[in-house]
Amino acid sequence: MKPERRKKTIKVPQGVDDGLQLRVTGEGEAGSGGAPGGDLYIFLQVKPSKQFTRDGNDLHMTQKISIAQAALGCKVKIKTLEDEQTIEVPAGTQPNDRIVVGGAGVPHIRGIGRGDLIVNLEVVVPKKLNKEQIALLKKFAETSGDEVGNGGGSFIGRLFELGK
Repeated sequence: MKPERRKKTIKVPQGVDDGLQLRVTGEGEAGSGGAPGGDLYIFLQVKPSKQFTRDGNDLHMTQKISIAQAALGCKVKIKTLEDEQTIEVPAGTQPNDRIVVGGAGVPHIRGIGRGDLIVNLEVVVPKKLNKEQIALLKKFAETSGDEVGNGGGSFIGRLFELGK
């Protein structure tokens, strides 16, 4: 005899993770000889996020910032699980520095507190610069005592530099 199919709405608590199983008492197959139904076990698989990676109740995300934003500091809007927040990037931020947004991670499954959101800062160095940007960076390097190249990343750019 084929088991009876029916729909049942199950409340899944916030904060569940892959592999967690939920037990729903009395909703499994009926026992033999009129015995009550057994338990229904539901194995959960959490869909991965494109924006966040999970480590326990903490979430990790990457936020790209420019070299100017890293050097001078800035405010950046980020998306959290529920909304947008503004974080402050301090002046002098280095590649791979992190900012922790407390309590913006995954809720604890028992309902008390949340994990943190760890924002990994990725300083993006531009691959192409216009003439003004090259001049400004050369001036910066000069005042810092740094030796730098000519900034001509392309073959045509290097040809123009050679002709000067």
